[in-house]
Amino acid sequence: MISGHATIEDAVAATRLGARSISLEKPLDRHRVVVTARNALERRKMWKEVHDLRRAVDARWELLGNAAVMRTCVGRSPRSRPRAAAY
Repeated sequence: MISGHATIEDAVAATRLGARSISLEKPLDRHRVVVTARNALERRKMWKEVHDLRRAVDARWELLGNAAVMRTCVGRSPRSRPRAAAY
């Protein structure tokens, strides 16, 4: 978002909502805007790639079994979550 009426409070609120780059300098530096936009697009591309790779790995290494010991181990894992597995 680019605004000519930003305040410090607006910058803090934007940061809390996920803003990555805030500049309160005027006049606006066009080069910095281009670099910031390019970095944001690259960051989004990398996030999507990591997300897709994690999903692929999770799908590949799904645990099968319904033994009490296995349920206890999976329940203690911080990364465990319900799955539609063939139990």
